[in-house]
Amino acid sequence: MGTKSRKKKLFKELRTKFETIEEIGYGLQEEGQKLVTYGKFGQEVTAFLGNEIDKYEELASNHPELAADLDSISVWANYTDYQLGGVLGSLAADMSSLGRHTAAAATASTSGSSAVFILHGHASYIQTQNQERNIYDEYQLRKPAFIETAKVQAQLDRYLDNIDPELNQRRKGAWQTLNSMSLDKKPEAAHTMRDVLAKLISRWESNDQVKQADWWVFDSRSKDGVSPRQRFRLLLFGPKAEVASQEELDQVKQSVDDIYKQDAYLKKVAHGSQKGSIELVESVMHAIESTVLLIIEVRRRYFKDESAAC
Repeated sequence: MGTKSRKKKLFKELRTKFETIEEIGYGLQEEGQKLVTYGKFGQEVTAFLGNEIDKYEELASNHPELAADLDSISVWANYTDYQLGGVLGSLAADMSSLGRHTAAAATASTSGSSAVFILHGHASYIQTQNQERNIYDEYQLRKPAFIETAKVQAQLDRYLDNIDPELNQRRKGAWQTLNSMSLDKKPEAAHTMRDVLAKLISRWESNDQVKQADWWVFDSRSKDGVSPRQRFRLLLFGPKAEVASQEELDQVKQSVDDIYKQDAYLKKVAHGSQKGSIELVESVMHAIESTVLLIIEVRRRYFKDESAAC
């Protein structure tokens, strides 16, 4: 089997796996909705009993035939207290496990999205350098347009509002700038979005922070004794954690490195009106958003302290 065939076979297998994740998600959604329904129902029942039980007990003091029914209520309450204790313990463990699995699916899809946008961005740069041709038509290239992008951006909104609302406003402002009539909209929008990524990373992986990590050792090949890989280790896994996944660290570092490599292309087309230049900027901005979400999702996966992850 040739290389192209193997790649297509792998992409097909990966798509099937993501389809399975979707199907499982719908199943969890259905069961989750049942939990919501019965949780609310139980709250109504217990709220009623909490407000009314004294009245029934007073009635039973004058009508003893009601005592058996009150005993049944007590038996139910004790049984339910025991049952829910086990249920909540299991659900908490299951949710913890589910959260890790969800984050794994998130990092897989977001890193893939970033890679696709970088790929299309590079193709757009090739278009800017070949104005006499239409690369998109010539090779029948489709612009990445994912239906779920809006939902992903909404999730990113929630995370960034919790982390740094001002940073999130800058991210939204970058898109507003790109869609404006400004002559400098491309360089301004791209710079703002890159700044969002840089500020988020520097928030969690400064050299001083790395040096305070339990695992830090002086890196003689680096100017300040801190290697890029050490910074990414702190960014994703924290000052005390072991490297939970070398593959995940490599994937995030690759995504960030790929984005920074686009700088050279962006600078060459920033002020021009070449065909493909807007597509290049859009692709890089989408790639940055996917990478920002990827970093946040990985941190949420491995940081036990939710506040530390954000």
